[in-house]
Amino acid sequence: MDGQVDAKLTFEHWLQGKSKAFQDEYFGPGRADLWRNGHLTLAELLDMRGRPLTIDALKEKVASG
Repeated sequence: MDGQVDAKLTFEHWLQGKSKAFQDEYFGPGRADLWRNGHLTLAELLDMRGRPLTIDALKEKVASG
């Protein structure tokens, strides 16, 4: 997609350089918004097994956080 990238570039930093539309498509608009606005990190969007949490679970996490 982007060709060769610097080995020091993290996935999160790579995603930050992508358009809002790409981020919305990748995460879903609700999750992308929580991540973009700094409410949650990429790791916090996932459960202990690496599966995406539901948007309701993420909103609850933000509210209690």
